[in-house]
Amino acid sequence: MVYLIRNEDNTLCLIDHISRNGLCYRIFTENPNPRTISIANNSLDEYTATIDEQQNIHVIYKNTKQQIIHIKSLFSNIQEDIILDDRKKQYQICNLYACFVKNELHLFYNALHPKTNKSELIHHCISSSHQSVPHALGTVPILGTSYSCYVHQNKIYILSIFKKEQQYFLQLHIYDSSIQEWQPPKILIQSSFPLIHCHLLLHPSGSIYILYVQEKYGQYQLYSLQNQNTHTQLLYSCAYAIKPFFIYYREGLWVHWLEQNTCKMILFFNEGKAFSTPQKTSLQDSSFTLFHYIHPLQHLKKWLRCNEVYGVFSPHPICCILAQLDMDHLHPYIAPNKELKLYLSQYTFTNNPKANLENEEFKNIKDENEQLKEMQENITKQYNELYHFAKQLQQEGRKWRDRYYASQQTQQMELRKEKIQENKKNKTEKIKEK
Repeated sequence: MVYLIRNEDNTLCLIDHISRNGLCYRIFTENPNPRTISIANNSLDEYTATIDEQQNIHVIYKNTKQQIIHIKSLFSNIQEDIILDDRKKQYQICNLYACFVKNELHLFYNALHPKTNKSELIHHCISSSHQSVPHALGTVPILGTSYSCYVHQNKIYILSIFKKEQQYFLQLHIYDSSIQEWQPPKILIQSSFPLIHCHLLLHPSGSIYILYVQEKYGQYQLYSLQNQNTHTQLLYSCAYAIKPFFIYYREGLWVHWLEQNTCKMILFFNEGKAFSTPQKTSLQDSSFTLFHYIHPLQHLKKWLRCNEVYGVFSPHPICCILAQLDMDHLHPYIAPNKELKLYLSQYTFTNNPKANLENEEFKNIKDENEQLKEMQENITKQYNELYHFAKQLQQEGRKWRDRYYASQQTQQMELRKEKIQENKKNKTEKIKEK
């Protein structure tokens, strides 16, 4: 597990765990041989990394004391906080993943339930303004069960495999940060055959693409589905357990996986309705690595979307598919493929200018729609604030009304007392006169 983070200055930060040195990082520029800098000597090979809105890199790792440690900023004054403590190894926390939404840090992991001893997928929101108690999204088959996370428009999409009795479920969970609540989960697949891997990607068009691998009769079958539909497509089948991932780059949607040290790929066509035959990638090596790829820049997300990509060190990181198509200097030590970029742009314009214009119009409409959605969310937020304010005013009004009634009753009682005393006084005077 290696994290590859692209920074604003077009450098690549690689975070890796080395057996003797613990957690370390390197910054790759045009120089392919940077020095290695230690992060935590007492760390285990269980960690995650993410970036906040200020482009600060956060690292969360598990140390030799079974504590989960949060490093708030990697390159400045390093501050460490203990998030969780499992010194008795009661929960066996593993499979960490972190992301930021609206300056709130969300941590996901697998852990054992202390009473039932079942494996669960846990969500924990950590923030200066809001902190929730860790809670389970569901029971997973085993610790380390595959799940996939994607953040889009202040929502967290979690695709994971769950198990109940002898049934496996592929479920999609969506967290809405505006109300800090999870939507009801959507069951996409239910099967009596084991589900061993899943992955999702949100296409710039708004479509949700999903991959999952099912073990059936000694074969591992790779399926895809789109937009939470139950209709699936069988893409590939083999005798080895594979972990495929999506790559979206420059309008091309790819699926790639590692099979017996051979990297293979499939290209989607016609908005995912058709796909190519499986082929070997150009990049082949005897020691592939899975990079967790992070690119926080917003303008990149229009033409590059991938969370995991297979690659190699030689001696710098090279990503499958992306290295061969790199038209945007994704690798700072490799010259961008300007010829391919020019060829594709001219090919698109020359062969289908109408489609190009329609795509531009669609993009404008989509951007306008996103703005309207944002306005609607702001209006809804303001309405909720006004509603709570009106409710508070109503409660205060009731308090003042009760106080007023109590005051009126007190005054009436005082007047009655005065009247009674006056009547007594008059009676006394009359008796004296007689």
